[in-house]
Amino acid sequence: AVVSTQSTGKSKDSAIVKEIHDHGYDIFNAPRRGRGGGVAFLFNPEKVKPLRNNTAKFSSFEVLECIVKSNHSVIRFCVVYRSTQISSKETYDETKVARFFEEFDSYLDALHNKAGTP
Repeated sequence: AVVSTQSTGKSKDSAIVKEIHDHGYDIFNAPRRGRGGGVAFLFNPEKVKPLRNNTAKFSSFEVLECIVKSNHSVIRFCVVYRSTQISSKETYDETKVARFFEEFDSYLDALHNKAGTP
């Protein structure tokens, strides 16, 4: 898992993705909208075949879910990144921390209540 990728989701990322592929890996990438950042899941496609599982958007953190199936089990990987950088002119204060805990709690509840496996 990679956080704060500085990926934009635009064509300038193609050289990075090509280099990842050249080394035998693949990537699920969720770039941050508007400016570099985001989260990614890198994997060796010869060893694992993950399924990307998109989730709801949150204002206080970024998340990317991948479900990996093996011969004997299913695992849900959740790549979570909470940036301390401010995208607006607000100052970083306890309100932002409180918002994160509120949203993250909702996310964990949603994970727990998801139907099926895992």
